[in-house]
Amino acid sequence: FVIEQLITNGIKYSKGKGKYLTVSGYKTENHIVLEVVDEGIGIQPKDIRRVFQPFFTGENGRILGESTGMGLYLAKKICENLNHKISIQFEVNRGTKVSIL
Repeated sequence: FVIEQLITNGIKYSKGKGKYLTVSGYKTENHIVLEVVDEGIGIQPKDIRRVFQPFFTGENGRILGESTGMGLYLAKKICENLNHKISIQFEVNRGTKVSIL
């Protein structure tokens, strides 16, 4: 579910016809990291604190259509239950990177 959610979000919020995103994995000294990077609309700075809250859809997400606001919340809960961490880095109108370790 988690990987599917991150890929679905990446495609949904990407601009352009191709809707490309990058999924990559690598190993650090202590962790294996999975990253999903899109070139989409990004997240508004005022929304970043709330993206993992249930039923929250950010300003940019509301522009693009219907959303339950549960995807990232559930992804985070699943990661926490599996002792993984999930984080988000973003630039408005340039894209978003979601990392799981």
